[in-house]
Amino acid sequence: MTPMEKIRKLRESGSFHFTKSLGQNFLTDENILDKLVQAAGITPKDAVIEIGPGAGIVTEKLLQAAGPVLAVEIDKALIPFLQETLQPYPNFTLWHQDVLKAPLGQWIQENSPDQPVKIVANLPYYVTTPIVMKLLEENLPIHSMVLMVQKEVALRMAAKPGTKDYGALSVAVQLYCQVEKAFDVSPNVFIPKPKVGSAVVKLTIHEKPPVQLDHPELFFTLVKAAFGQRRKTLSNALSHLRPKEEKQEIVQVLEAASIDPVRRGETLNIQEFANLSQLWQKQFFHDTMEAHKKVGKGGAEMINQERLSNLLKELVEIDSPSQREGAVAKVIREKLENLGFEVKEDDAGKKLDGEVGNLIATLKGTTKGDTIGFSAHMDTVQPGEGIKAIVEDGIMKSAGDTILGSDDKAGIAAFLEAVQTIQENHIAHGDIQAIFTIWEEGGLNGSKNMDYSLVKADKVFVMDSGGPIGSIINQGPAQDKIAATFKGKAAHAGAEPEAGISAIQIAARAIDNMKLLRIDEETTANIGNIQGGGATNIVPDKVVINAEARSLKDDKLEAQTKSMVEAMEKAAKDFGGEVEMDIKRLYTAFKLEESDPMITVLKEVFTEMGLEPVIMPSGGGSDTNHFNANGLKAVNLSVGMNKVHTVDEFIKIEDLANGARMVLEIIKKYA
Repeated sequence: MTPMEKIRKLRESGSFHFTKSLGQNFLTDENILDKLVQAAGITPKDAVIEIGPGAGIVTEKLLQAAGPVLAVEIDKALIPFLQETLQPYPNFTLWHQDVLKAPLGQWIQENSPDQPVKIVANLPYYVTTPIVMKLLEENLPIHSMVLMVQKEVALRMAAKPGTKDYGALSVAVQLYCQVEKAFDVSPNVFIPKPKVGSAVVKLTIHEKPPVQLDHPELFFTLVKAAFGQRRKTLSNALSHLRPKEEKQEIVQVLEAASIDPVRRGETLNIQEFANLSQLWQKQFFHDTMEAHKKVGKGGAEMINQERLSNLLKELVEIDSPSQREGAVAKVIREKLENLGFEVKEDDAGKKLDGEVGNLIATLKGTTKGDTIGFSAHMDTVQPGEGIKAIVEDGIMKSAGDTILGSDDKAGIAAFLEAVQTIQENHIAHGDIQAIFTIWEEGGLNGSKNMDYSLVKADKVFVMDSGGPIGSIINQGPAQDKIAATFKGKAAHAGAEPEAGISAIQIAARAIDNMKLLRIDEETTANIGNIQGGGATNIVPDKVVINAEARSLKDDKLEAQTKSMVEAMEKAAKDFGGEVEMDIKRLYTAFKLEESDPMITVLKEVFTEMGLEPVIMPSGGGSDTNHFNANGLKAVNLSVGMNKVHTVDEFIKIEDLANGARMVLEIIKKYA
């Protein structure tokens, strides 16, 4: 079967649906498949491990070229299909497991005891780094890895010192491997089509490491610290590992390693980091490792996961439908004030006939760093009253008869936990603002009516997106709402239909002449509902339609709305009727370039957390749109919520904790 035939058969089975949270994008191009296998240099003597076989498209190529092949698949919905289509191959073994927990060494020992194995994988973007580092750090007998990854990650793996892509990931991978970027892969050869480009990278394990490390943990502590504050000189970037009074000793260690203290971490090669590690170990190894244990990987050990889970449970169980956020706002206000915030409430609630306004809270900084803001909305959709949150197997969900409300109380909880963690650990920070909005659902009304004079932050991180932590929404659409009333002329449908003008017929002609749904990659349009007519013996004289159009570019939106208006006007004229239209621009588009300093900082944060930053546009609106329209610079970030606006909504506690770590690390970057 061709790749497309396999995917079609899989989808027709009815048991499988593409899962965004698993990062599933299946290759469809035969040429790319052949190039992938060719890059791996597979021979009949090779044992191969494939991570994430998906529909088995790459797997079959490997089975035809290699010796024993182990496919490790996490999605149980794919297992029956893989067993059915690939079981005829005698060299095929299938494991239904998370590769991060799979005992790969055991399989290698049984199937390739005398020869290192080769790894082939089309990796989900958001777990690329954890998977690669697990394979490398476990010191498994691996010859090479050929990986399909996000193009940006491939560039970082292969980057050289002094380049913009060079970072902690570059050092970590190149310590173990020779890195070769094989070829780029277009989004067009995947189903579903990813929002970013991909590349195939080949990692060939060093026969002999380029440097010898007596203390690898110390080496990586210094690497992470050096890149953790990329814009600072090495002497300043490493200073948080030592007491303030010992900064001169840091300078002396750098000079002893023949490293100018005013250089930045991004200019050091692996040998220089190894030299620094060796001299640092002699000077103050024990104290540094104690500091490393306290800080942990991106602050992971500092976040109180149990406290955070309990906080989210408390918040979601407080009813807060749109325009009735008063009870939850009171609790949030108390928590902010207990953390030392000065809390102000604007008059948006009065404007919107609600119980409470937007909360804008300010915490004075301990440094003169940038003032930054974090935003989430307090309201939830229906059914969202009487929520009972349940935590099972590390996942929080509702009892099944309501939403959970992690949209967007997960953002609020993550922020509050991060700030509490910062205060408990005496971490330096600049001024911080919390911007918690009302009535976001169904119209972005809170941010639309906000008193922006209360917002002092010029950079705002909105925490109101789902999917894997590391998702950065840098672009959002503008939207027009269109309400049209078609007017015809009533008449008896049996006695004298010729005397009537059917409003339904006018509306049908208009809709038929519209371009709808997906217009292009940046533009959509939809008719949401139609109302009108009555008895079948009366020619209908009135029909109302409600429609929308969206685009990532304002000029494209204007063109789409104009074409819909023209279709309605022409249809009314053709039938001798009338049409009245009410068109409202709900919000304008925004875009932050990938080179923007905010995006750069976020990429550093997620990389240092061991997560993959994925930059993408959104097809929906959020408070981010109004913030940018009002002179702030804002991006929307995922806080890990899934299946929002449904009774199946859930959030992994691990993702919730990573959301809090994200906030913590962003605050540290701007201190």
